[in-house]
Amino acid sequence: MKVIKDLEVVPMSGLVSEIKSLGQALKYEPAPLVEAGWNIIKDLPLNPLNSFEGFDLACLSKRIESPMMSCRMEHYFTDKAEKISLGWYFYMPKAPRMTQTFVICPADDYDLPVFVSDLDQRAHGASLIVDLWPTLDLTAEEWYKEKYYDAITPLYAKYWDLGPQKIIFHPDMAWWRMLSSVYEINIELPNDRIETIVSAFSDYLNYYMELYRKAQPVTDRGLKERIARTKKFQRKWFRDRDPAKGVIIRALGEETEKKIMVGLL
Repeated sequence: MKVIKDLEVVPMSGLVSEIKSLGQALKYEPAPLVEAGWNIIKDLPLNPLNSFEGFDLACLSKRIESPMMSCRMEHYFTDKAEKISLGWYFYMPKAPRMTQTFVICPADDYDLPVFVSDLDQRAHGASLIVDLWPTLDLTAEEWYKEKYYDAITPLYAKYWDLGPQKIIFHPDMAWWRMLSSVYEINIELPNDRIETIVSAFSDYLNYYMELYRKAQPVTDRGLKERIARTKKFQRKWFRDRDPAKGVIIRALGEETEKKIMVGLL
C-alpha cells in the first residue's frame, strides 16, 4: 500500500469540504472537527486502509446516499495504529443533523488507549464525546494509569463542567460506561460555543498524539494477549449496542451498517 505524504494522494480536503458544504442543508455551520483532527495527524506516515477484519472499507470512501442519510468515511493505518477512522454522517429527517467521528485504534503491539470521539450537531447545539478508552485495567495496572492518564487530569478539569453531562448517566447507555475512562468529556453546548467543542477535541487528540509518538512496542506476551482481549470486547460491545446501529440499518441496509461499524472501531 502506498504511503500518503500529502493531501493530493487521498484528498482529505474533499472530506472536509463536504462537511462545510452541508451547512446550507443543515441551516447552521458544521463544526470543523474532522478538519481539526486531520491537521493534527496529517504529518503521520499514513497508509490507506481498504479492508479490516475481512470487510471492504474502500467502498465507504465514496459518498453513500439514501433518502434518510448520507455519509462518507476515510480509513488509514500506521506502524502504531491499525486503524484511523474519520467520517461524517448526515441524517435527513425533519430536523437534519450531522455526526462527525474520529477514532484511532492502536496496533496490537502497543498498549496505547483507543482514542474515541463523536460529535453530534443539531440546530439547537452540539454534543461531544471524547475519551481515551483504556486497553488495560486502570485499577489492577497502576503503571498504566500513571503512564497514560495521570497527566490528562488538567484537560479534564478544563472542560468537564462547561456544559450539561447527559449521556453517560442515562440507564440506556450503561454499556458505554463500561468502555469509557473516568476522564471522558461528554458535554453539550449551543452552536455559538462550537469553538469550545473543537478545543476540547483538539486538546485531547494532541495529548493522545504525545503518547502515540512516545509509544514503544509491547514485548510481554501475556500483556499483549490481555490488550487484544480488551480490544475485542470493546469492538463487540460497541458494534452490537451503539444506538446509531438501528438508524443506519433503516437508512442504508444491514450490509452497509456492518461495514460502517467495523470501520468506526
